[in-house]
Amino acid sequence: MKETIIIAVAACVCGLIIMLIRRAGAAKKLALGGIGGLAALGTVNLTGMLTGITLAPNLWTLGAAILLGLPGVVGMLFVKLVLMV
Repeated sequence: MKETIIIAVAACVCGLIIMLIRRAGAAKKLALGGIGGLAALGTVNLTGMLTGITLAPNLWTLGAAILLGLPGVVGMLFVKLVLMV
């Protein structure tokens, strides 16, 4: 199991490196998406006192917010609401 996760992470990192090398504007889009995701995660946590829904800022949620951006944060909220995690 541990080896599978390491291989999957290595494949993702290699894919990101190849994408950043081949496309000129990819780094800028990736950075802006990550900043937007972090802003959305922060907004969810700041409004959590009013709505009662928060996402704990840990390694997995921060990673999803940075790599997936706003859709990642919305997906985590959807999972939390549907599954009541």
